[in-house]
Formats: sequence, C-alpha cells, structure tokens
Amino acid sequence: MLTSKSVLVVEDDPVFRHILVSYLESLGMVVRAVEDGLEALVALRESVPDLMFCDLNLPMISGMEVMEEALRDYAKLPIVVISGTGGMGEVAQAMRLGVKDYLVKPIRDLNQIENLMIPLLVHAKRDFSGRYLSEQGEIDEESAQEHEFAEHIERLAQHPEAARELLLSLMPHPESVGQASTETTGKQWQLKYFVLQPSDRLPILLDYTWLDDGRLGFYVVDTNSAEKNNTAMSLLVRALFNDYLRTRAQRERNLLNLVQHIESGLKKVNYSAPIRALFANFDPSNFTLDMVTSGMGFSLTTCDGVYQVESGEWLGEGKHQLRHYMLPASGGRISLSQIGVSSFSLSLQPVS
Repeated sequence: MLTSKSVLVVEDDPVFRHILVSYLESLGMVVRAVEDGLEALVALRESVPDLMFCDLNLPMISGMEVMEEALRDYAKLPIVVISGTGGMGEVAQAMRLGVKDYLVKPIRDLNQIENLMIPLLVHAKRDFSGRYLSEQGEIDEESAQEHEFAEHIERLAQHPEAARELLLSLMPHPESVGQASTETTGKQWQLKYFVLQPSDRLPILLDYTWLDDGRLGFYVVDTNSAEKNNTAMSLLVRALFNDYLRTRAQRERNLLNLVQHIESGLKKVNYSAPIRALFANFDPSNFTLDMVTSGMGFSLTTCDGVYQVESGEWLGEGKHQLRHYMLPASGGRISLSQIGVSSFSLSLQPVS
C-alpha cells in the first residue's frame, strides 16, 4: 500500500533521521531527507511529496514555521510532526494548523510509523485521532487493542501536565460564525463559549463543526469525570465525533445515532470507562436545538425563560434521551452543571 509513495523527512538529528529514512525505504517508499527548515522549503518547491515528517526543533527556520508555510502553499499535503516527550502543547498547536498526526521520540516500535501512515495515505483520515478508525469511521479494534494505543495511554498517564496542555490546546476558538445560506434564511449565526478551567484538574474538551447545510454540531466532554484513561477517552470521543460528521452527518440528522455510534466505538476499546458528555445539533433554518445529555446536566436560558435539564446516563452506560428545543429568533445560552469547572456557558445568537 505504501510502495512508491514519496516522503520528505525534515529532521536535524542525524541518528533519528537515519533510522526513519531507513525504515521508510524498507517499506518501498521514495524518501528525501533534509536537516533544516530552509532546505525543507526548497525541497517542497522542487517537488511536493505524498507525505512529510517534520521535527519541531529545527535550525535556520523552526519546524512550526515550515509547517505553516507548507500548509499555506500545499493545503492537501499530509504532515506528521515529530516532537520530544514534553512538547504536547506545540503538537496540539501544530494540529490546529492542519497537521495530520504526530510522533513522539524515542520510538520504541517502528511499526507504529506504518500504522500512522496508512490512514493518512490510503484512507485519507483527518488527523491523528483517526488512526484508530476504519475507513467507515468505526473503531479499528485491532489497532486499538494493540500496544500502540496502550503506549499512547501510558504516555498520557505518565505526563499529566502534558495531557492537560494537549487538551487545552485542542480547544477551538471561543467564537465562530457559520455561513449564511438559503436554508438559514440568509442570516449568519454565531457560537460563543466561555470556560474557566481549574489548574489542578484535567479540563473539559469542546469541539464544534459547521456543516455545509448551515447546521452546527458540537459536544462537550468532562475529561476529569472518567475513572481511568480519561484523556484517551476524550480524544476517542473527538475522533468518533469528527469522523461521523465527516462521513454521515449530511444524510443522517438523528443526534441519537451519533451518540450511539460514539458509545459503540468506545465499548470496543478495553481501556474505556463511562464519561460525562453532552452532544448537540443546532439548525438555524428553523431554530431547532437537539441535545443529548450523557451525565451532564444543563440549563437553557432564552428570552422566554430558563429550562433546567437533568444529567441522564453517562456516555458508556446507554439509555440516552433526545431533547428538542425551539430557540427564539434572539437565540439562547447553555450553562453546564455537574462538571469539574468553575464556569462554562455557550451561546447561540444571530449576527446582528
């Protein structure tokens, strides 16, 4: 599957560069290697590879600058960032730019590199969290159960500060405006969220996506609520959520199907545990807000009043209930309770 694929390796450590290049060549790949950021940009102008590995710490031009310029000029180029064990915050920053996956040195099993490349080059997965998913967006049980996933869990458990930094860096921008369309009566809607995260706890993880038809999908996971492997569980929820929206959301509108898909995926992993979460879908064309509370209660405030909603069963325990709300034209605000943060609110409002 990887034979004849072209790879550019940007790595200033001669020992690791030699190991990586030799392994890639043993897979039948066509490899070019450079040792600094300037050479990397020159190599990209000469020929755009199928995949690029790029170290964060490079002489001449930093790895982050190389990746920023590469993604600006070659948006479809899959990039894998290479980092030391303490750089998870920079890894997360790179992924927000559009980097697809990451490697943490030292690498104990080189087969991990092949497992990483196949989803990117063969199945075109969005980012690192998709490496455990099949082409259909399901948990790849063989990959998930093998030691590669266990290594990620062990690394996150051994470096709680790095895990916290990673989760915080994955939080999206606190304000986002959807595109106006005929379905949304020509109006733009805006999402805003506010959160205070205690420094002594793992943070909540939020993500959202504006779909092509104008709908907004989002979720919140209380990472600290899981009894074990909480960071890994939050990242798996993120992977399953994003892949579901990418592959199915345009033809499936039942929010319960999304929650059941995520729950089914988590149950296939031996490392999973129940976790508090909330999932929502907002349709600006008719002001409908669908929500599923999985162990996370909330209040919905609009100009018509305040609605208190109980938490329900946790994600991983089943028996979830879909709730429908009709927002007024002025929008509304969601405030979460029973989570390990000082304050969290999310508002949906039309852009004036």
